Amino acid sequence: MYNKSLVYTAACAVMAFFGVTMLSLGPILGALNSEAGILSPLLTVGIIIGTVFFGPIVDKFGYKWLLITGSVFAVAGVLGLARFNDMTMLCTSIILLGFGGGILNGETNALVSDIYDDKHRGVKLSILGAFYCIGALTWTLLCTFIDYNYVLYGIAAVMVVF
Repeated sequence: MYNKSLVYTAACAVMAFFGVTMLSLGPILGALNSEAGILSPLLTVGIIIGTVFFGPIVDKFGYKWLLITGSVFAVAGVLGLARFNDMTMLCTSIILLGFGGGILNGETNALVSDIYDDKHRGVKLSILGAFYCIGALTWTLLCTFIDYNYVLYGIAAVMVVF
């Protein structure tokens, strides 16, 4: 039916993208100063809504289309962060990024939990969590050396490929 290793590798890559989602505001907040106070709560609200949203949809329709939908929302949010020119567009991008990230986080954890038995589930979920950290650390390191707009475009391109 499906190749477990391939599905698990894709889930790890998607979890790395969620790590990027969680730290996406870092480079942007400094430039915005006083207007930045609303962005963190918006990201959190988007993540919570995405996390709650994915469960009933996965139960009814399966993982494939929701994984694609969550990725589209996340990519739209990433591209919006790279190209925003007013606060409304920035807030919309943050909500889209949070919503897509929440879907991807919940879905990858549920997918890995479903495809592995009790003997392997804990180890595989721990490794999945490590990929979250890899995405977050990579994002932070890249933004230290490269303008965050270029990093965002690169992340969006890689997400589209996956």
